[in-house]
Amino acid sequence: MTQWTVRGMDFAMLCSRFGRDRLPYPLAVTVDVDTEDQLRRLRREASARIDALVDERLEAAIGVVIDPAVRIECRSDTHALGQSPVRVHAAVTHDLAVVLTQRPGPDCSVTIDTVTPASAPVRIAESVPTVQAGRRAAATLEHPCTATTSSGAILSTATRNATADEKFEAFFARPRSAVGEVIVARGATYDHRRDTDAVSFFWMDFDGDGRYLVRSHASIDVVPADSTRLVAEIGRQLESALRR
Repeated sequence: MTQWTVRGMDFAMLCSRFGRDRLPYPLAVTVDVDTEDQLRRLRREASARIDALVDERLEAAIGVVIDPAVRIECRSDTHALGQSPVRVHAAVTHDLAVVLTQRPGPDCSVTIDTVTPASAPVRIAESVPTVQAGRRAAATLEHPCTATTSSGAILSTATRNATADEKFEAFFARPRSAVGEVIVARGATYDHRRDTDAVSFFWMDFDGDGRYLVRSHASIDVVPADSTRLVAEIGRQLESALRR
């Protein structure tokens, strides 16, 4: 399909032409200027670059970003050498998907890819570091049994459900090389508030072990996952959201 790479400010200007003053989460653009005159000059330059680039295909792609049937948002933070945090946003309709990928850099550049809806989960997973599945078996863990006083002090509940707390600590209190969150939500968004019907899960990479998918609800489900499993889970949530 089609791909464009634009500077972060150019992408922000492109979104503003469609009436949006906020970037799709989790994309972010920082502009370092000293004066309003400098900012106005940068905006004029960005507008000129967009004028030279925009065509019907790019307009159609941004239209999907602005008004999708489903959004998939992924942000990762990593401590591993040679890896960089990644911000990805996929806007999906029943006919087309647009994947926005932003990697660290001075221009906050955004790559815009148009793909089929079925390909969107693969493109998102490609932005995540490739790590083997964790070696521990899938498990359901209980949330730590702690309470907080009005002053914010944590009260110990060692007399109740200590074993569940120990299992939680044994799993999560290990060094992690990376952690990320995937959020799947329906429809357009106008700010960065979490949708009430959004579905989310985390992926966590543990040093010397591997990757797990982590979903928190009444309890915490932990499943070892390689890239194939990650793609499948994103795809499952996407299909469910498109059906709703």
